[in-house]
Amino acid sequence: MRFEELFQEPELGFGRIVDNMPDALIVFDRTGKLEDANGRASESLGYSKDELLALTLWDITHGFSPEEFSVLFQPAPGTPLLLTGFARSKQGQLHPVRVRAWAHRSGETERILAIVEDITEDELTRRELEDSEERFRKISEHSNDAICVIDPANDRIMDVNPKACSMLGYSRNELLSIPISAIHPHEMGVLRSFVESVSRDGNGWTDELSCLTKGGRTVPAEISASMIEIDNRMGVLALIRDISDRKNQTTDTNVSSSQVHR
Repeated sequence: MRFEELFQEPELGFGRIVDNMPDALIVFDRTGKLEDANGRASESLGYSKDELLALTLWDITHGFSPEEFSVLFQPAPGTPLLLTGFARSKQGQLHPVRVRAWAHRSGETERILAIVEDITEDELTRRELEDSEERFRKISEHSNDAICVIDPANDRIMDVNPKACSMLGYSRNELLSIPISAIHPHEMGVLRSFVESVSRDGNGWTDELSCLTKGGRTVPAEISASMIEIDNRMGVLALIRDISDRKNQTTDTNVSSSQVHR
């Protein structure tokens, strides 16, 4: 039975549009023997239609089993079965796919209709994000500047790198448990204005803030910041540089200049 005949059955109602669908569609029996496929299935796997229908589901996939699909023939199967695995092309290449499968009965004949969605781009995106996060982690851990991710709206520190801990004299757990206001106790107004400008412009820079260490020392700081999204929430990524030496040099220069003028 071909798709043209199968899809004329009113309970499926897909009509003749299957060959124009962006995803591969296949029909197979309980043993995995392929009975029909649309043009997209042939094209994506690199087979002609006749070549494809001479194969079984197990020839063109990896990571699926007959037992997984057998649940579709339990009484009142309800929702479609959703599985992920790999499609295997004629050249032997594997690419990740998401399969939605339905049981179809016609008299004594039982078949499985499956829509096969190529999720290679999703997989690539996931890997790229993981690689990006790993690179960021390495850069953050070895940075000479303190790095903090803060949630100004809730007055909390979301993450810090080791340099931030050593500069401020806190452990990581301690920094994540104290409010931002503990680091900028007398400058929250300036900090809020800075955050508002970063939120508006996407990034910003200031040397008008200082940080209070656990030991009570005030550290003059140069801060560059940008907006970042973490767990669907917006935060501020801040790179904080201790400019105590620069401030001291400026003070010494000013003192020396005033002495000369005297």
